[in-house]
Amino acid sequence: LNAPVRTSPETPAYRLPDFAVRFVAAADVRACGAQVAEERVGAVLSAAAAALSEPGSLPTAKRFCLQRAAHAADVDAEYMPWLGAFRDALGDVLAFSEVEAFDHPVAALCVATTECEGAPQALRAMYGAPRVPIPLADGTMDPNVERYYLLVHDPDKGTSDERAAALLRECQAAVGGAACHLLRLAPAGVGGTGGGAPPQQQQGADPVAAYVSELVARHLIPYLERRVRAIDHHVSSTRKGMMNSLKNRWRKAADTREGSGGGTGGQHVAYPAGSSEATLRLAGDLAFMLRDYSLAAGNYSLLLSDYKVDRAWAHLGATHEARAMALLLTDGARREAEAALVEALEAYRRVPARATKTEDNASPAPLVSLLAARAALALADLYASRGAYREAGRELCRAADHEAGLASAILRERGALLAARAPTSLRRHASFQMVLAGFRYAQAGQRAHAMRTYAATQRPFDGGRWRFIHDHIHATLGRHAAHLGDHVLASSHFSRLLGAGHQSVATQQSFMNEFLYVLKSARKKAGEEALGTEAAPMALPLPHVN
Repeated sequence: LNAPVRTSPETPAYRLPDFAVRFVAAADVRACGAQVAEERVGAVLSAAAAALSEPGSLPTAKRFCLQRAAHAADVDAEYMPWLGAFRDALGDVLAFSEVEAFDHPVAALCVATTECEGAPQALRAMYGAPRVPIPLADGTMDPNVERYYLLVHDPDKGTSDERAAALLRECQAAVGGAACHLLRLAPAGVGGTGGGAPPQQQQGADPVAAYVSELVARHLIPYLERRVRAIDHHVSSTRKGMMNSLKNRWRKAADTREGSGGGTGGQHVAYPAGSSEATLRLAGDLAFMLRDYSLAAGNYSLLLSDYKVDRAWAHLGATHEARAMALLLTDGARREAEAALVEALEAYRRVPARATKTEDNASPAPLVSLLAARAALALADLYASRGAYREAGRELCRAADHEAGLASAILRERGALLAARAPTSLRRHASFQMVLAGFRYAQAGQRAHAMRTYAATQRPFDGGRWRFIHDHIHATLGRHAAHLGDHVLASSHFSRLLGAGHQSVATQQSFMNEFLYVLKSARKKAGEEALGTEAAPMALPLPHVN
């Protein structure tokens, strides 16, 4: 791309080697609810659990063991290969949030074809009520976006190049010549395309890629550059300096705005588009996208006191998080970035919980919980990158204490795996956190993942010192295996509980009943030898006679 950018008159120009853009349908420009977010995150784990749930593939201590995790070259690839997909899903479900503007639309592309009747009128009416996305109409996002118009011409559909060129001139007269272009889908060189075709198309390149490159380099980036400079000029005259700081403090003292808990838009938006806070956050995010990380970090710093005075904890946490990323990309200020992420987690914890019970007794985490999970994973990555595995595991497990649903389970498991790699032995602590992660997975209906985390804890608690924990682990593994259809594996786990003389009579009877039930269920399977018979013997512990 190699596009020149200058976001401030005081800073030298620099060049963007590339720039990523994403096109989203207008109907999809909206934040998803907490329940939908939990379902999408759960779908990632369900897809990963499919391979674990196949016959003969249920997790065992032989395959998942914390001792192996402590020395694994890439523990994530072996134990949590779906973690990258989870991070991607996290970014998708947190898109279009009101607490940050990274996903807020910056331009609208209206498209019509040359086969469309009344194409000029259609393009002119395309971006307007009721077609404007709800977040832009209700004040959640800034509706002042650039508008571009595209006329798509496919000669195979019957419209001639001459007719397409004439339609282009009509559309340019209706919506403006600079903003309207013609995209010819057929290879260039066969007839004219009118005056609106980018030169890349005439060289035989992919017409769609050529148009997008032209749109970004000649229109979108200059527009974002002008917008950042305009906001920065306004901020310099109203927010920077001693007098402006004092004026802002007086204004905040008289402000009666209620605290933010991470609403969903509309009349509940804490900082509607056009407010000084929303404008400053937009400026920071636009500067971040244009890779002027110093300017972005400065804008984020100006926002912190505003959000703190307003008790807008979700906005405060998201701003600390963005500032941490900007600091890392500016000059590698690792310690300051770590402190900013810690502050982000503290702010997220102060947001009132909104979890609700569902039919299967899982507690879906609110969107703020997923924001906190994102920040906790980023902080743990920073700690782990410098070998501070103890601190990384501690922060993740502490963050999991304040979360619910799958977010809590994933944070605990990741924290346990990192704690197991600490130079000083934290294996038993890591095993305990794995058990808690398994409990959360089971609550969310992810039995295969619950089995995986429980299976990793067998060896540290095998033996005589931890008999009750040993019994709990094998009883839980047996029940999960039975629910997932592997009654042979379930029988193996319950058989290890038959000598639990330290348990009460009622508990021993319960273990025996469950063992007999799974043994009977295993014998019902067609095509298999009856478990526990001469054809398929089963090892059982010998009774101890005192």
